[in-house]
Amino acid sequence: MTKRRLSWQRIVDFYHATLRLATIAKSLKIDDAAARAWQRRMRRVLLEKNGVKRVLMSAAALRKQYKLKPDTLDDFTTATNYLRKRTKWMRYHDYRRLHLPIGSGVTEAGCKTVFTQRAKLSGMRWKKDGLQVILTFRMLVVSQVWDQTFVESLRTAATTRISMPTRA
Repeated sequence: MTKRRLSWQRIVDFYHATLRLATIAKSLKIDDAAARAWQRRMRRVLLEKNGVKRVLMSAAALRKQYKLKPDTLDDFTTATNYLRKRTKWMRYHDYRRLHLPIGSGVTEAGCKTVFTQRAKLSGMRWKKDGLQVILTFRMLVVSQVWDQTFVESLRTAATTRISMPTRA
């Protein structure tokens, strides 16, 4: 065990972000071909620097162009608010440059590798404590840190004094 804190980077799944583009296009009540073309362009724009900001500016311009009233735009507002509130976790341009995954496929594959392939085999039944032990062990093996963790746990056990109750 390295005892180092893992560094995490929160990223909004690119697919989920593009679903909001579809909602925006649909709420504008423009013809299907124009809506699809706008969505395609905006998917590319999302991957560029300041992509979310540019998408929101484009959506606002379309809203103004089509003179849509606020009371008819509940879905539009919900979708744009989703993008606006999560902008800091949607820097796809930077993430791709750093070779970070922008989709949930890597996470889902990891869950399948660690959990599903081991815990959901035919006829298996687990109690929470037993399954946790197996999954922790599997994660250590799959992550290729088992040897290092095992040596460290032996070292810790050897240096830790276990106090025994004294008899009176």
